[in-house]
Amino acid sequence: MAIINHSLAKQFWPEESAIGKTIHDSYLNSFEIVGVVRDFHQIAGTREFIPILYYPADNIDITQEFLVKLHSNALIPTFRQRLSALDTGQFEINAQSLGNLVSDSTADMRLLLHLLSAFAVLGIIVAGLGVYATTTLMAASRNREMGIRMAMGAQIWNILLLSLWRGMRAIIIGLPLGLFLAWILSRMLSGFIFQLNPNDQLVWICSCALLIGIVTAAALIPALRAIRINPADVLRKG
Repeated sequence: MAIINHSLAKQFWPEESAIGKTIHDSYLNSFEIVGVVRDFHQIAGTREFIPILYYPADNIDITQEFLVKLHSNALIPTFRQRLSALDTGQFEINAQSLGNLVSDSTADMRLLLHLLSAFAVLGIIVAGLGVYATTTLMAASRNREMGIRMAMGAQIWNILLLSLWRGMRAIIIGLPLGLFLAWILSRMLSGFIFQLNPNDQLVWICSCALLIGIVTAAALIPALRAIRINPADVLRKG
């Protein structure tokens, strides 16, 4: 007798029940199907379900694996010592924690995610520096205009608001376009990376807030420098 999962049942008997059917493995052993269990991911980080046939433990000579739940105060070394006492030399006992097994099975995926995170941080830094440099140059190129406005009686807060508005225009134009391209890219990556949520609102909000903060600082810093300079000196240099 054997148990199969839903994927294997749908593959061979899509329109009927698999219970009571006979299936053969690669060793030409025949098994009567006595149960169908739900699918689960055999390989960490994958979306596809693999057809699985579950053999009885006493019908085939394979490596046996058991999941043992220990008490909260139990130690893995003590458990291994108890198992070693049962070793008669006919078989080898290897006890590992479930956390280590999960960590080993997801090592490749974690490496990929770390690389993607590093490139994402690098992209944010490059984008932030580019936006900061562009906005700063745009604001600094209007120092003469700010000097004229201050000489004509403009208040400090008028200069700051004007500089901030000019910097915000870049965000108003560029941010929607960047969000649209990021949304398309996230949809593409969601098909390759397991459990990637392209609709994570916290990530979108933090990214927008970071860029808005960079543009705000890049627009206000040159303005703050300009209002500290004597308007006559600015006009004389112009």
